[in-house]
This record gives sequence, C-alpha cells and structure tokens, in this order.
Amino acid sequence: MISKPLISFCILSYNQEKYIEEAIKGAFMQTYSPLEIIISDDCSTDRTVEIITKVVRDYKGEHVVKVNINKQNKGFVPHFNYVIFNKAKGDFIVVAAGDDISFSNRTEVSYDFIKDKKDTFIADFEVQKIDAAGVEIKRSSSERKTSYGELKDFIRGEKIISSGCSRIYRRELFEIFRPLNNDCPTEDSTSVLRALLIGRLWFSNTKVLQYRIHESSISAPNNIFKLKLNLIFKQYFHDIYRARSIKIISYNQMFKLFYRLSRVYYKRVRKNIRLRKKNNLR
Repeated sequence: MISKPLISFCILSYNQEKYIEEAIKGAFMQTYSPLEIIISDDCSTDRTVEIITKVVRDYKGEHVVKVNINKQNKGFVPHFNYVIFNKAKGDFIVVAAGDDISFSNRTEVSYDFIKDKKDTFIADFEVQKIDAAGVEIKRSSSERKTSYGELKDFIRGEKIISSGCSRIYRRELFEIFRPLNNDCPTEDSTSVLRALLIGRLWFSNTKVLQYRIHESSISAPNNIFKLKLNLIFKQYFHDIYRARSIKIISYNQMFKLFYRLSRVYYKRVRKNIRLRKKNNLR
C-alpha cells in the first residue's frame, strides 16, 4: 500500500468569534489522512480564542491538532508566513480562513486533483458563496470551467482563474520563494504569480467550501480597494527578480513581466481612485 503524504490544514483566525467554531468543525470532519490541523489565532480581542480552546478540548478524532495563539498581533501576511514556515510540516498545505466552512472532502479532493500534476504548485477550487448568516448568495448564471494558467498566459494579459480562499499549495513553492514581504498586504495574487513563474496554476470547478462574504471580509467590495497596491507590486517585482536570479525565467520573460505589470498597476490605480471617490474616502 502506497503511503500518502502528510497535509497541513491551517486555519488562520482573527476576531471571528461568530464563525470560528464552524470553521474548526469543518477541519475536524476532513476525510483525508494523515492530516495535521493547525489553528492559529493572531491575538484576537474578542471571544475567538476562548471558542478555539473549547472546541479543540472537546475533539476526540484521529487528526493531529495544534493550536497557536500569537501574543501580539502580527498582521495577516506575517501571520501567514509564521504558520507556513514555523508550524506547518506537511508536503502540501491547505489554508482556511476562520470565517469559512470547508466541506469534509476538501483536503481529499484537493490532494487527488494536484498530486499527479508535478508542474502545478497551486490548485484552486470553486466555492459556494454565503453571507454572514450562512445563507447562500445568488449564484452567477455562468459557471467557471476547470482550466489552468501558465506564465505565457499572464504575460499576454489573459485572465487566470483563481480562488485564493480554496487553495492547496505544494510546499516547494514556499521553499523556492521564501516568506512573503511582511509589508505585503495579501498572499492571494502574489502567490498566483509565484506559481506561474515556476509552473502552472490549476482551477477546478469542484466546490470545496462555503466562502463567507461579510462587511469585515478583505475581499468584500468595500474593502478590497483599500489594499496598498504599491506593496503588492513590490512583492511581484521581488519575486520576479528572485525567479530570474535562480534562472527559472529568462531576461526576456522578466522584461515582458515588468511591462505587463506596469500596465496592470496603472489600470488598478485608476480603478481604486474611482472606488475611493464612490466611498467618499481620500
């Protein structure tokens, strides 16, 4: 019998007392084994830690469960870096938010999908969107198809379908690129570019979790434009230089990426200005 690799299922939480119990129970119900479940809280100021403690104490299942409570708030990306590089031991890593609910087969489906795709360092999956109360949000009339993206697609400006909230990573991605910059505000699109620099990113239309959208979500329409674009693009350029320094990409590809990203940057700056005006923010 061929043994399966250890997978780390990491829940990152911060002030999610309303939702954290469901997120943890979704992790506990995972059908994949061997699995380590890492629940890491970034110094919440509400009852999140109290709830984590109670739910974990009552768990009687077979999965290994590890709890980390930061004594000081690190911020999202430093927290993400800390868990990936100091806590997670798996060959593959699934990252979950403290307000989403993973289906019981999420890890198993994710591993089965990515395991034989040796040139794929990230696989994303479709989600069921729910609101703060757990009610499904109206579905789009068009369904996204299973597909993959490569660096040449990104350079040409083609849309790369991704879904950061439902992601599984190969550990090698982090070993190659090292931690994200601590001042980078997101791990989502920055990880997408990293995956494209060294291989493919696959998207599967299989649903693996309930993705909760509420006013505190980073990806909520009124919040996403607040992310500092200059720091996101600083990370992009850092990773491109890294990929060139270890000869994963050519000079020609590097300069094409710089040109492409410069155009994307100014387009997003203009879009953010419009959103700020709409929301009466400076």
